[in-house]
Amino acid sequence: HAKVGTGEWTSIGTDDNAPYRVFHDVAALETGTAVQYRAIVLDNAGNTRTSRMRTAEVPAPRISIDTPAQGSRVRGEVRLRASVDPERASQVVTFQRQVGTGAWTTLATDSSSPAYTAVDDISGLGLATGDAIRYRAVLTEADGNEVTSRVRTVQVAPPPATTAVVHYKRPAGDYADWGLHLFGAAVKTPTEWTAPLQPVAIDADGARYEIALKDDAKPVEFIVHLPGGDVVPTSREPGGNRSFLPINHPEIWLKQGDPTVYTSRPADF
Repeated sequence: HAKVGTGEWTSIGTDDNAPYRVFHDVAALETGTAVQYRAIVLDNAGNTRTSRMRTAEVPAPRISIDTPAQGSRVRGEVRLRASVDPERASQVVTFQRQVGTGAWTTLATDSSSPAYTAVDDISGLGLATGDAIRYRAVLTEADGNEVTSRVRTVQVAPPPATTAVVHYKRPAGDYADWGLHLFGAAVKTPTEWTAPLQPVAIDADGARYEIALKDDAKPVEFIVHLPGGDVVPTSREPGGNRSFLPINHPEIWLKQGDPTVYTSRPADF
């Protein structure tokens, strides 16, 4: 049973399997609301006994910045998105930005739950490559209660990359015909399944592929395989459709039989 504030005791569920538990949805209750709980046991003879009462308090909602990702690189228009748990239609989210040690600046306020978004155009801020930008989101509830998200830090990206580099290592050195099937919004020239992109060189890091880009802020999607091949591992690498984001990592490393996309050179490469 649960008792909200000074209200009546209300059943919130029954469980006949140990360990006994039920779940109480308090999403509609305001932050700080007192809730009391008790359990009543009924045996096969019809006897009942009531537990001692426990008191809890509805916690503040949690607000999180979903995008951009922590540590990512940004340029131009930065798209911000935040989410709240529990989400209520009356909630309002304010997005703020800090550059260097400056003051927090309010960018926008959004009340369109459940998806809270804003766009920050940083092109006119005069920032240099590598400069840090911090974002946070402030949730305001109908009763005036405020909750602030963790700070999300990103870096100003260098000028757009026009080429991405993929290194692919096969220990036996059998690179003949192994290539990249390329697709996605980042790739300037997608490939046909029967004609994957071939390496420009074979060096100490294996096969080196250079991918022409049209938008480094979009993911490069790829499959490593032989022309027309689709059988793992003889004519196609495991991992299915893989991807990487050139604005963050314009160079990656791949190993035969390993689905991991390495964004720095592995020590055992």
